Amino acid sequence: MSLDIIASMRCGCCGATMGREQVVGRGAGFTEAERNTLALLWEASDRVCGKRLKALIPMLIDAMERHRHLDLAPEIRGKLLSMSAATIDRALGRIREGLGRQRRRAAAHDPTTQYSDTDFGGLE
Repeated sequence: MSLDIIASMRCGCCGATMGREQVVGRGAGFTEAERNTLALLWEASDRVCGKRLKALIPMLIDAMERHRHLDLAPEIRGKLLSMSAATIDRALGRIREGLGRQRRRAAAHDPTTQYSDTDFGGLE
């Protein structure tokens, strides 16, 4: 399935096309080396979310290279350091799916049951 879409400007009243059509889509994606390195950093950070991993990546790369656990090519290092948190989450999506864990969902909050088991003592 392709992620490319056709984009064009259309007139609101008659639907005529104004301008040429062009193909718009995402970039080329990630190489296997980039995805494997990102997964290694994610595992080393105890599987934190993309937002937290984004902040940790520079420190993790420096520490892992200093202790000779990692030896990155400059291109891969640059691409990992320039990734946004959303891009990190997208890149790790397949790996997370492979773990077989359910995604976390917020529990429904019911304010009427909040104090049902609480004994207020002399507050009645």
